[in-house]
Amino acid sequence: NEEETKSGEGKETSSNDKDGEETKKAEVKKDEEDDDDDGAKDFIASLNKKKATNDKTTEGDDTDQEKEAKELDPDHRMLINCANNLVYSMNSAVVLGVVRLLYYCAPLEDCHVAVRALMEHLDDHREVSFCLLANVATMCAHRADLFSNYSKEFYIRATEPVYVKELKLDILSKIANENNINGILREFQAYVRDTDVKFRCATIDVMLSSFVSCCFVIYLFIFWL
Repeated sequence: NEEETKSGEGKETSSNDKDGEETKKAEVKKDEEDDDDDGAKDFIASLNKKKATNDKTTEGDDTDQEKEAKELDPDHRMLINCANNLVYSMNSAVVLGVVRLLYYCAPLEDCHVAVRALMEHLDDHREVSFCLLANVATMCAHRADLFSNYSKEFYIRATEPVYVKELKLDILSKIANENNINGILREFQAYVRDTDVKFRCATIDVMLSSFVSCCFVIYLFIFWL
């Protein structure tokens, strides 16, 4: 009986040992699976991080490309710079040629110096002034922003001939904007009281065809009468 008891205890012990080993193996396997899951999660996180970094880099590259697209070609920039060097010429035809070139080829910020130089030639002989004003009136039809800051240069003097006055009226009507409209309207208010009937009619015609309401014209007529 004692031998049977010992043998039974031995079998029970060996069975417990086997169960313990199996439990350890299961725990080890579970730990390995957990490690695999953690590794997979870390890998996915690193991929997402890398993707986000690449997206930011791509966006930055796109922004740089857009900036480069807005920049002028080096040859184009050289043309504008060389043309601007000619605005100091005493010949009004040369300055006018520079302004016309920039009118077609240059952004607004590159035109101020040339336009300012052209304004200094408007007080030349009547024939020269008429030629310059005729070209300015043509350019104002499409790029009035080139001359809108120089509206006072086109204010009319009483001693000027009619053909110069009419050109200046046309230019003033084209370059009028929210920044200079008050000054231009005050000038027009003075023009409708001019002694020259033809000039008064030309002023009112410009006002009607351009930017002033009929009520304002009626007001000017009443004020003038």
